Amino acid sequence: MKNKNKKFYYYKAVNQYGIRYSGCGVYNSYSALCSALNGQNLTILRAYPRFFWIDRLRLHQNSFIHLLTGLEWALSTGQPLSMALKSLEIKGILEMILQDVVMQIARGKLFSEAWSTYSELISPVVIAFFRQGEEAGNLQQGIQQGRLYLEKRRSLHQQIAGILRLPLINVGACIGTGYILYHEIAQFLIPILIEKQCKLSVWTKILIFFTNIPWEIFFLGSVIIGIVLLGIYILYLPYSKQKLKNFLFRTLPFYADTQYAHGFEILSRLVKAKIPLLSALSITQEAMTSLYFKEALLNLKIFIQEGGDFSDGCVKWSRFPKHCILLLRYGQDSGHLQEALSQVSELLAFRLSFRVQGWMRKLPLFFLGIVACLLLFFVKSVFIPLYDVLEELSRG
Repeated sequence: MKNKNKKFYYYKAVNQYGIRYSGCGVYNSYSALCSALNGQNLTILRAYPRFFWIDRLRLHQNSFIHLLTGLEWALSTGQPLSMALKSLEIKGILEMILQDVVMQIARGKLFSEAWSTYSELISPVVIAFFRQGEEAGNLQQGIQQGRLYLEKRRSLHQQIAGILRLPLINVGACIGTGYILYHEIAQFLIPILIEKQCKLSVWTKILIFFTNIPWEIFFLGSVIIGIVLLGIYILYLPYSKQKLKNFLFRTLPFYADTQYAHGFEILSRLVKAKIPLLSALSITQEAMTSLYFKEALLNLKIFIQEGGDFSDGCVKWSRFPKHCILLLRYGQDSGHLQEALSQVSELLAFRLSFRVQGWMRKLPLFFLGIVACLLLFFVKSVFIPLYDVLEELSRG
């Protein structure tokens, strides 16, 4: 559940004995925060709201995996939930969040309800596993399922990071090569060509043109062009948003494969945890980042509510494999939809891994070609004209 009307506050307070406290919480307003602290005999000293996405960047999912692992172990030893939460050795921002969760549980809230205010940080899927564990009378199993989901998501993120890391390194190498060639060679040799009034090639003129553009003007021009294009897109082309979402799915195979693999991994785990299919679709929709996939899941949910089959609702999805649709249909007809969802999830993960391996093989050759073109550009623009000048000087 998203807290659209609430804010995430950090605060510092003092009690009647002068002892200072630091904490955080999700409240409707600043006055609600003050009222809550006054109920605990605390006087607020300072409080400021924070955006969830800032702390999502700071709180890596490893922190939550560490927390759930410790909590799962503490519950397995027979400790009560309150004692298990207090026994965790957590520091920093997560410690303040955990203190707020403990206070909410002390007021009578369930474990899943206390964590639901932080669903944007941990994940609505993990909250659903907590809720299912409470309903089944086995919170430890719900925490275990949430931890396994976070570990699977971490593995998927590491795959994507591996895809992006190599292109960024190679782009940096290309930029560095161009910088060294220009500053160490071109900026000393081009003035010689101009001074000797030799005939400059087209390549040399292009290089001189780019080197004479100040970086401030180039950056400012890029920003202005970006703002203008964004304004045109927002104000005059609202109908193109759906086309853009379809374009991303059709032209970026990694984007589509990642979203499908992540979505079906969530859906299969939720259905395996005995969560109703429609509720599982809603939770999966909330956890997804792609607007296209969110709408696709919403349409699928409506289609099923109207009496349609799960597999038939996936037919029009862009870049969704047909053999996965056939597998879903077979599992649905045989009464084993959960097993079919699990198989589709594994197939999509394998497909993504296969694409990653192919991409990693092609990337070095691709960027080697870029470096070769860069070197060829400098040879044509600087070294060949300079050689001609030196040849003329030797003759003279």
